[in-house]
Amino acid sequence: MKTQLLLALTCALTLTGCKGNEESKEALTVGTKIPTIPVPAWPSGKKAALSITFDDSTSGHVHLAAPLLTTRGVRATFFLVTGNVESEFNGTTWEEWRGVHAQGHEIGSHTLTHRNLAEISADECEKELSQSKAKIEEMIPGVKCQTLSYPYGSCDTEIRTAAARLYTASRLINPFTIGKDVSLHALPSIMPAAEFPIEDLLTGLHAAFDRGDWVILTYHGITGDEDLPGDDIGYDPRPIEALVTLLDDLEKRRDELWIAPMGEIAEYIELSTHVPAAMPD
Repeated sequence: MKTQLLLALTCALTLTGCKGNEESKEALTVGTKIPTIPVPAWPSGKKAALSITFDDSTSGHVHLAAPLLTTRGVRATFFLVTGNVESEFNGTTWEEWRGVHAQGHEIGSHTLTHRNLAEISADECEKELSQSKAKIEEMIPGVKCQTLSYPYGSCDTEIRTAAARLYTASRLINPFTIGKDVSLHALPSIMPAAEFPIEDLLTGLHAAFDRGDWVILTYHGITGDEDLPGDDIGYDPRPIEALVTLLDDLEKRRDELWIAPMGEIAEYIELSTHVPAAMPD
């Protein structure tokens, strides 16, 4: 028996994503079909899969999100802009990210400087992809940096092919940027926007879990009551309470769900079935 890997919610959700440098908002209505990848049943009898990811390597990730997730026994993926780590604006350190990794979380690449890869040369793109991966593996011993988050969700066939040479999987934001095909290097995700009611997100997640889907969530800024190091609170910051509400709800279905870092699930899919590295536009 095979399940369908549906890489986005198919209920009435408002999505916030990026294509190039332009922010876009799309409505995904009931019955909308997002491309699927057929995969064998999820391991250990799990009904569905979920990955929680964070972009931009902000202080809120280190001081708020990671400790909360660790306390709840949830491992997530944190995508680092390596050129920003230890900058005064960013406020995070490599020692802190080594600590996040030691808690069991995945450390992925959000490139070297967060440039729009579709707007730079092939050589510059290669530098952004390869040097960020190398920096992570140098600064966090034991890390295998196998996942990438495209800045601005921007990529094309050449960029996906370049990513496939270095990473196991690469993630977008807005599922509408990928055309008709899905690959492990064009993984859509859902970004709960600030104006997006948590109740609607949970309704959509439950519908996706009932279908046996893999859902990837993308957060940027995470904020709390206390002041944090650095000035970068992140794009579209979400209060830590929203993450608490999500985790509380997930706990009710914990036995049914495989909640794991994006790279771990992607690696399982890659080993379980043939998934093309890059699909034509």
